[in-house]
Amino acid sequence: MVRRRSTSSSTANNVEIPAANHQEAALEDNGGDSTLPPLTWPKFKEGFRAMFLPSSRMDELRRQFKHLKQGTMSVTEYEMEFTKLAKYAPNLILTEREKVRRFIEIGVVGFGFGFG
Repeated sequence: MVRRRSTSSSTANNVEIPAANHQEAALEDNGGDSTLPPLTWPKFKEGFRAMFLPSSRMDELRRQFKHLKQGTMSVTEYEMEFTKLAKYAPNLILTEREKVRRFIEIGVVGFGFGFG
């Protein structure tokens, strides 16, 4: 929290409001040390998920991605589900080639595509 003086004319009390941005929050959390590097999007996502998404749920989403098959879904439905779940299993698709291979060879049943 950042301490700010109330702008209301009816009170001059100090109030606590959430930090205006992540840099203010980072400074606050690190005792005002501005020498720390700025927060990156991947680090923010990692911290956010760690705080708000239980590890059991992350494990379940990874498992769903690992075993995802097109089945009776249309290609569009399968692509949407693949994209949604892929972000929870980045270790399974480190490169674009691995992502394409998993999408086609593992998930899309009935297509004999080869990436040899």
